[in-house]
Amino acid sequence: MARPVQTRTTAPEFDVTIVVCTRDRCADLRTMLEHLAHAETPAGWRAELLVVDNGSSDETLRSHRRPSPRT
Repeated sequence: MARPVQTRTTAPEFDVTIVVCTRDRCADLRTMLEHLAHAETPAGWRAELLVVDNGSSDETLRSHRRPSPRT
């Protein structure tokens, strides 16, 4: 039996979510984040960045586990 579609009654917290999936790519992730820090969003947009670590065994998680200074 199909479940009814739920509709959102409040405005979303963000207008866009950027999701980056990574595994054992510490240096590549650092470079990508540096470039992304210079990206511009349209005026009035709220954006969030979500980095998903898929079980890295290198320094990926430890070296990137801090909030971004840019909000």
